[in-house]
Amino acid sequence: MYATYAAAFTLEEAATKKTCASATMEHRQPNLDHIVVRASYRNRSIDFTLNQFLDDDGRVAPTRISSHYDYQRIRNFMGTTTLPSLEGLALPGLILHSESSTNIGGDETNNEFEANDLDDIYDVTPRRSPKRPTLEGNITRERVGTGNVPQPGPSTDVTIAEQAGTPVHNHIRKPSTEGAERGSMYMPTAGIPNDSANSPAMKRRHTEDDQHSRAKRRKETSNSSERPRGNEIIELSSDDDDDDDDDDDESCPNEPVQGESVDGEHNGERPASSEFGGRHANRHISDDDWKRLCHLFQCPESTTKLKPPGFNIEILAYQLHAIWWMLTQQPLRGVQGGCLGDAMGLGKTAEVISTFAVFAMVKANHEEVSRFWKHGTITEGRRHLAEAQTEEDKRCPSQERSPYPTVCACVKSGDSYKIARRMPTLPTVCVVPPTAMKGWVAEYGKVIDTAHPVAGRLKLSVSHEDFKKDEQLYHGDDRVRETAGTAMQRQNADGGAQFRHSATKLYAKYNKTARMTGKEGRTKMIEMNLMGAAFVFFDEAHQYNGTRNNPTDPFRFLGKLRDNSLKEPSAFTVSASIPMSGPAHLTNIVEHILESKVLQGEKEEIGGINDVGVLADRQTDYRYLVERLDRVTDPKIRKEVEARQKNLDELEKQLVPRVLMARRPTDKSRGEQIGDGSWEIAVTPINCEMKAGAARDAFTRLTAEVRSYVYRALQERKQEWAQGGQIGPEPTEHSVEMSLFGSGGEGDNIGARLSGTPGQAWTRLTRAGVYPALARLMEAGLIEDNDLHHETINRLGAKACKTRFTKGWAEMVEVFEESKLWKYREELARESAKFDRLRIFVSDMISYRNRAPTADDPGSRDGTNIRHMIVLTGSPSSAFITYMQLAYTYKNVKVMLINAATKNDASVSDGGYGRSQIIDDINSPCDQTSPNKILVSTYAICGVALNLQRANYCVMMEPARTTDAEKQAAARVNRRGQDMKAVTVMLYDERNFPESVRLLRRANHEEMLSWKENGIPWDKFM
Repeated sequence: MYATYAAAFTLEEAATKKTCASATMEHRQPNLDHIVVRASYRNRSIDFTLNQFLDDDGRVAPTRISSHYDYQRIRNFMGTTTLPSLEGLALPGLILHSESSTNIGGDETNNEFEANDLDDIYDVTPRRSPKRPTLEGNITRERVGTGNVPQPGPSTDVTIAEQAGTPVHNHIRKPSTEGAERGSMYMPTAGIPNDSANSPAMKRRHTEDDQHSRAKRRKETSNSSERPRGNEIIELSSDDDDDDDDDDDESCPNEPVQGESVDGEHNGERPASSEFGGRHANRHISDDDWKRLCHLFQCPESTTKLKPPGFNIEILAYQLHAIWWMLTQQPLRGVQGGCLGDAMGLGKTAEVISTFAVFAMVKANHEEVSRFWKHGTITEGRRHLAEAQTEEDKRCPSQERSPYPTVCACVKSGDSYKIARRMPTLPTVCVVPPTAMKGWVAEYGKVIDTAHPVAGRLKLSVSHEDFKKDEQLYHGDDRVRETAGTAMQRQNADGGAQFRHSATKLYAKYNKTARMTGKEGRTKMIEMNLMGAAFVFFDEAHQYNGTRNNPTDPFRFLGKLRDNSLKEPSAFTVSASIPMSGPAHLTNIVEHILESKVLQGEKEEIGGINDVGVLADRQTDYRYLVERLDRVTDPKIRKEVEARQKNLDELEKQLVPRVLMARRPTDKSRGEQIGDGSWEIAVTPINCEMKAGAARDAFTRLTAEVRSYVYRALQERKQEWAQGGQIGPEPTEHSVEMSLFGSGGEGDNIGARLSGTPGQAWTRLTRAGVYPALARLMEAGLIEDNDLHHETINRLGAKACKTRFTKGWAEMVEVFEESKLWKYREELARESAKFDRLRIFVSDMISYRNRAPTADDPGSRDGTNIRHMIVLTGSPSSAFITYMQLAYTYKNVKVMLINAATKNDASVSDGGYGRSQIIDDINSPCDQTSPNKILVSTYAICGVALNLQRANYCVMMEPARTTDAEKQAAARVNRRGQDMKAVTVMLYDERNFPESVRLLRRANHEEMLSWKENGIPWDKFM
């Protein structure tokens, strides 16, 4: 479940219609412009509604597309496009949009097999681009007819879009809909004609003439967007919440060992845990670039921090670098986006909001300058340079009185002018997790000075149901009317006018009915969408997953904006995990950059890449290196390592500097270290060895069952080896062990490969990692697997937490009694060494109430020394048991639980128990009577995207899937704005076999090398 943060803008209703040439589409991957899509999982289903395609005669034919049809049949596609007209307005807007997923902050599951059945809609895996559509004949996207396109004016809103959980209604309808209601989700069933796949494809071929036409069309249709000239290209100088055992997801390669350096080289080679692109990412700024930056922001070159007009905060030098880089990536370097991978706690959210604000005010400045040039209008006594300028005209006569944060846009040699002319006057969209939406709204209030005469005209709106009652923030129908664009008719070379849909994940809010006139003069009514964007940011993009051929909804949204608008948006992924996840996390942005270049009639190339399939190959190399580099002794493997390293190094040198910015706290900006030691995210691992007794004995018997599978697998593989002609080395127990459990294994999901009883044993082992007594209880039949099912666990947990707040402690206990686990709560607590350690931290947290803050151990800025804690587990069952134990044991501590059944925003009937309210409660100021607070949740739900600086304890009850996931969790409390010392620990058990496998696989630990050479030391675990 993901959200989008965006600023919207006001648009005059009377908009001038414009026309441009049309281009028909051959199959792309996949084009869903006319398709209503739903994710499919359990009670959810996928459905495609009425579409409109061309028949063999080039006429529009309605067709029913069902979900089981091949996307290759979706072709011969024609529709509409949009170009928002913002005449007379002040600023381009920002839209915060909420997306939903079946696995991000959504349903939780303890069952790894069920988790694998999810239809994930977030995709970070590399996928090769489909065959490139081409242009044929004279089909172009040039403007048709006479008349000038109005100069877009700026706009003033900020919008957050509502959570996406329903299909997008982008239907097309005829004057007679034959009973189909306008806006209806379901349409009468109809099959695809048998000859539809054989219809002649209307191709787009980018010839030299067409490229020229395309460039000419762009220049003519948007007075606000020039393309950069060749000599101006600048090169920079440098929820599904499960307990699945999958440690090494393809989209999340192995991470560095805690404390191991990720910078520099080791013996002339990449360290085994190196960040991808760490040596070549934009981490520093050259003197020439810094001079250009200072000219843009009109600050001295000695500047270390700056508070620009319209801002409440001082922006540090390295943050100015990020803002400048994102603003100028397209206007100066011709690159339609990139990846912002600054470390956790360095202020990426503020950098994104600042980028939007500066961009909006540059557009407002340019609007003022345009009025002066065109009509001689003087605004508040400010005069500007003449439109016709010489080389000496480099300073605006009113610069000293300017309310804008940048050099005046009347200076044509300045970057403000280039940004204003080459970027469209459209909203900015930010896709963020729903749980972080209130944090983004609060951060916006911290960054933007609403009393400023220009910045105060920005309007923040939220398109999410949680904000529906807030008239000032909610992005409802009024805001949609203010921010909608103007329809543009697109015309074929033969004169046949067609319309094409622009896409949006703000559902059907931007739909508009338009009239289309066909070749024979007949008119048709058509539903289209009128949304565009200048910037699109994807916060926490490392969370996205899905399939290779089906990109996640946010990136599908980006594709629609890119393919159906006259000006492609600049897109940036934002996540500290991007540099540590390999080339795969660059795929969607690189694809967007390449596709944009094609649409702009330019060479399809960025950093030596002209096909994103190359990134899939390099991701394979990356994973191989992470697993083996500096850990091998075999000369043959060593040779392979060197070859793969060479491939990856070449990619890093050419591509990474152009698309990735990734700074770390130890980096220096203009000679000053970016962060101090307190901003380094350090997680302390604590070994909590399992106690001897019945629980431990049951746990070892489950481990023995897993080991038995190794022996059976060995016999099967030996037989296959013998029957197959004894090709290759003979299978051994060690080789089978490594194929199942090693870092270079056959697959990622161990439980899925352990069939039958061993598979069930592995699942039970992972569930009993925090509370080993579960192993005994399940072995004895006192607890069934269904008692730990995520639906049962989540329902009871949410009900218990709600009851605690609405009725009381005793009534909460009655809810706990509905679970079989309640009867065995004492055994569960007694046999858990991890829970013992958790209680030590809770006692330490409470003890601060009676301590006076010191300089070395300061208290909160609210003047108290009251501390709070977040406790995270890997599975819903462990989270529920932990919540049950803490809520029952500590009556005077406010213990809260967030799981998949917790509403985002609770109503009065829910007693104020919702995710937003809980997060606000944790972060609220305390007085001396306030209780200590503990939030219990899982890595998947609360391990990312939350700012919980009022808490300073983060206790992770078991290892996460990756080291980076643990750092992300720790960064919930250890980040900028934290006044107290952060305590971030991860509890593990070195005698717990699944946890050992997870830790060693992700870290490429020396002990794993020992396992490879000597076999798994089963006696240690049994």
